[in-house]
Amino acid sequence: MKRIKIMEGRVEIREAKYSYEFYSDNLNVFVKIYHPGVKGDVTIFTRNDKVGLKADMDMAMVRSGVFLS
Repeated sequence: MKRIKIMEGRVEIREAKYSYEFYSDNLNVFVKIYHPGVKGDVTIFTRNDKVGLKADMDMAMVRSGVFLS
């Protein structure tokens, strides 16, 4: 299925500001977080609801190695 961008914005996680984009393929929502100051680096994760989005974004950054847990 084709992913379609449905939203974009900014969020602050651990005192750093990140840009993000939401994509959907009508089954799941995919979130792409752009790392500040690192050209081209992103963290991508999949979620199926909007509850706890900021916490999920934080955990995705920990799993990708951007943050220490």
